[in-house]
Amino acid sequence: MSVEEAILEKVRALPPQKREEVLKFADSLRAEADADEAEERAVEEARQWLRENGGKGIPHEVVLADFGLTMDDFRRMAEERARLRG
Repeated sequence: MSVEEAILEKVRALPPQKREEVLKFADSLRAEADADEAEERAVEEARQWLRENGGKGIPHEVVLADFGLTMDDFRRMAEERARLRG
């Protein structure tokens, strides 16, 4: 008997309400696996980008400049946020 057949046999032996719980649990496991796969793809894409761009990331100053900000702006925002948090 395969693992899939054993699972189905056990699920079929459950009362209907428990089957619904098993289905919700299986859905959550699938969603978690999908998220893990997406994360692995994103990490591999980042590694590929680094390989293609000399192994260096993008400096913070460059990213901030894309938004019209400086490092001083960024520090001020961080200080303001910390102040608001108390």
